[in-house]
Amino acid sequence: MISVLYTDDEPALLEIGKIFLEKTGDFTVKTATGADEALNLLEKEKFDVIVSDYQMPKMDGIEFLIEVRERYGDIPFILFTGKGREEIVIQAINSGANFYLQKGGEPKSQFAELSHKIKSTAADKKTRDALRQSEEQSGALLSAMPEPVLVHQDGIIVYANPVASEISGYQNDEVIGQNLLDFIPEENREPIALNMAKRISGDTLNDYEVDIKGKYGDIHHAIVRTAPLIFNGSPSTVVILADITKRSREERKIRESEALYRAIFENTGTGTIIFGEDTIILKVNEIFSEMSGYSRSEIEGKKSWTEFVAEEDRDRMLTYGELRLKEPGNKDLKAYEFRFTDRSGKVKECINNVGMIAGTDMSVASIVDISYKKDAERELKEKNEDLKASNERLSAAEEELKKQIEMLAESENALRMNEERLIMAQEIGNIGCWEYNPDNGKIWASAETMRIFGLPEEDNEILPDVLRPCIPGWEPDTKSLNNLIERAKEYDVEFHIQPADGSELKYVNLVAKIITDRNTGQKKIMGIIRDITEENAGKEELNLKNYAIDSATDAIGIGDLSGNITYANPAFLSIMGYDSPDEVIGSTFRKFPYLAEEGESVYKAIITHGSWSGEIMGKKKDGTPKILWFNANMIRNDSGQPLALMFSFRDITDLKRTEEALKKSEEKYRSIFENANDQIIIHKLTTENRPGIITEANKKALDTLGYTPDEILKLTIADISRPQSQEEMTKIGNVFFNSEKAIFPAEQIAKDGHITPVEVSTKLIESEGEPEAIAIIRDLSERKKAEEALIRAHNLLKLITGITRHDIKNQITALTAYLELTKFYESEEKIREYIDKADIPARNIVSIIEKTKSIESIGIDEPVWQDLHTTVKTAAEKFSQKGVVITNDLPSDIRILTDPVLDRVYYNLIENSLRHGGDITEIRFFGEKSGDDYLIIYSDDGRGIADEEKEKIFEKNYGHNTGLGLYFTREILAITGISIRENGIYGRGARFEIRVPEKLWEIAKT
Repeated sequence: MISVLYTDDEPALLEIGKIFLEKTGDFTVKTATGADEALNLLEKEKFDVIVSDYQMPKMDGIEFLIEVRERYGDIPFILFTGKGREEIVIQAINSGANFYLQKGGEPKSQFAELSHKIKSTAADKKTRDALRQSEEQSGALLSAMPEPVLVHQDGIIVYANPVASEISGYQNDEVIGQNLLDFIPEENREPIALNMAKRISGDTLNDYEVDIKGKYGDIHHAIVRTAPLIFNGSPSTVVILADITKRSREERKIRESEALYRAIFENTGTGTIIFGEDTIILKVNEIFSEMSGYSRSEIEGKKSWTEFVAEEDRDRMLTYGELRLKEPGNKDLKAYEFRFTDRSGKVKECINNVGMIAGTDMSVASIVDISYKKDAERELKEKNEDLKASNERLSAAEEELKKQIEMLAESENALRMNEERLIMAQEIGNIGCWEYNPDNGKIWASAETMRIFGLPEEDNEILPDVLRPCIPGWEPDTKSLNNLIERAKEYDVEFHIQPADGSELKYVNLVAKIITDRNTGQKKIMGIIRDITEENAGKEELNLKNYAIDSATDAIGIGDLSGNITYANPAFLSIMGYDSPDEVIGSTFRKFPYLAEEGESVYKAIITHGSWSGEIMGKKKDGTPKILWFNANMIRNDSGQPLALMFSFRDITDLKRTEEALKKSEEKYRSIFENANDQIIIHKLTTENRPGIITEANKKALDTLGYTPDEILKLTIADISRPQSQEEMTKIGNVFFNSEKAIFPAEQIAKDGHITPVEVSTKLIESEGEPEAIAIIRDLSERKKAEEALIRAHNLLKLITGITRHDIKNQITALTAYLELTKFYESEEKIREYIDKADIPARNIVSIIEKTKSIESIGIDEPVWQDLHTTVKTAAEKFSQKGVVITNDLPSDIRILTDPVLDRVYYNLIENSLRHGGDITEIRFFGEKSGDDYLIIYSDDGRGIADEEKEKIFEKNYGHNTGLGLYFTREILAITGISIRENGIYGRGARFEIRVPEKLWEIAKT
């Protein structure tokens, strides 16, 4: 017999299913009306198969399936439901359902198919359990083996016992699924791969050795044994490893130690021998062989070391050897000098380092030839004696030289003082001296001359080519010098030089004349050079200022202290329409026509205050009126005495006209800006082209956001906006900078934290040469509310339709099943019993259709103003026969704006109390103000709602039946923004508060 647990929230379907399945004689069926009840049964009993409906209150079929898988593993689970949507099927299979069977159709065939599915999945479970038990036994055997064991399928590891993990350092999950060759050093993989291929093809393999890489780079050497195996139902190979790493390591150490000893012995850089207690040499290296002149074969085992020691040192060496055996720790007996005699009889001075070989009677000696060192020491001693004699002779000469140097120093000191005085005089006057010798073409220059040219002061004798790069106009500037030489003409020139050290350009003055040497008659040119850069700059600055005045676009004039014009620049003549300065110079600006009557007052202001500026009216020569911006100042000398009057003006006639037009445009813009129904905000852009600081905001923006003008100008767009994703910001930025405008949704944050959905239309503009953006922001709150209400209503209707379809389908299934059962019996009494039972689902179908009619218009019709008292009265009348007192204390003059099915809200609250509240005798409705809101309060005297369920009761599918009564209540109210909560005290009754916002309630006018 197969034990079945059948779960459905429809008792009729449970009864019918149990009857149909148990009639076959193959099943025992226990039923549960919900997932909670089914889980309780699973704690007490074992079942072979679970059959479950999908749509059940509190926990649906898939949630039940997930809970079963977590608690009880792979018990076969069949989802038997009226829900046939593809996503439900996929979710069921993904959650671990064994089969999915849809309700509906002819009951006999349907339950026959269910019977087949139950038998099939129960048989599969038994097969899987048997296979699992067999594999567990194999796994236990492999796990218990003391050697590392692996199982692979075509090279992929599918099992590793604990010993393998312990030795390799890998966790089990790091090994499973990996290629076996990945754990073999690359250079060893080819023969291993060949062995694996032979084993897979069925060949018999002898044991072989292999290196295996551990997790931390360590290498394990192992002997491999393999055998075929069926593992997890698939052909596999079991690999048993005998770890011989330690043995291999010891053998390798011995080989390495021998090689190391051999390398050291042969490469010490000294003649090295090993000899016994009897002085016979047992082993020599190549260097000793070369030192001695004998081959190794002539020495080893044949000669005594004493044969290579000079006769006069032999007894001493033998004594050292005897003492060393008695005092092995004496350092003086380990290193000493002696004379070595080779085959030819040549004597070499050597150092001998000798020591005992521990645990033997043998010694090892290293001999170093130091003959060259001894020869060098003797030679050095002789040279030191010669050097001492030379040093004594040098000391006497040094004393004489010292006296001569002191006399020379006194002469040089006097000469240096004279030279320093001359140099100081040149530096003070910025004057350098120079001398040119035509015979050798060389120039001698003083330190100041070299400094002026930016050359090293110590190199004071130079060729003319050294100066050529410093003088841009070399050819014309040296022509005068040639004239001096050839014609004895005067040489006094000025020109620019570029100092060789890269310092700033200089302007210099050179003066020179020819000098004849009285003794030799040789002619030389002697001269001076002066740096006159600053003098020349003053002249150039004056020239530049004159040029600037003549080139100015503003009119500039100069007058004497009486106001007579002495100078007028070209712009003066152009602005006022004159052709020549002669028409202006000599006239007084005090009465000059272009100043009209204001000239005298301007003059007096300048004389009195020293300056005047302002806007005046003037006329051109032809009488054309001009608006001028006039500036005038008194010019004074360094002592403050007045010298002249200077004035300037510019024509601002066109500017004034533009300003007037701009002012009118600004007033028009400002009117539109301040009176717009949408928010308008202007803001800067950051260097990263992100919205920056706000520069202007209209009244609508200030009112909406709650900031003063001063406050908002300290904020950025980011301060009044909810952050958007980087991807969204980049997308908006690309559109904005490509088309210079963009429209996008956003969320705005007011000063009080209120968040408003908005639509932003922004455009790139320019302000004072800087890019800015103007944003027109439209409040989408009402539109969003309408959209959300429509979506909420749509979802409600969709949910209602789904529930109705599901409930009716279940009732039809029960109805047809009861009718089908009448065919199995001939007894009129039994047939009557099932017909009476069939009447129950038929009546349920009628009831469901009636309920649907009352709520099918939710969210479809516009919200209407409804009288609270009347709507409660309408709902309460439907419960007049229930034996409960319903008190309606709501005022008759309060109306609220809500969905037309408001009475359904009150109906659900009353029905919920009667169904779940326990022994209820009284229900009361009353109201009160709460700030600007109005509270509708519902209370009963039942058991109340536990604290942990106060929010859950409003969730979809919570509780018994469909679990949608209070869920519908909250959703209907939310369509117009009304909220509901439960805040009663458990044990004293339920209390629901319906909060109606300020704009959704009113006192009706009488």
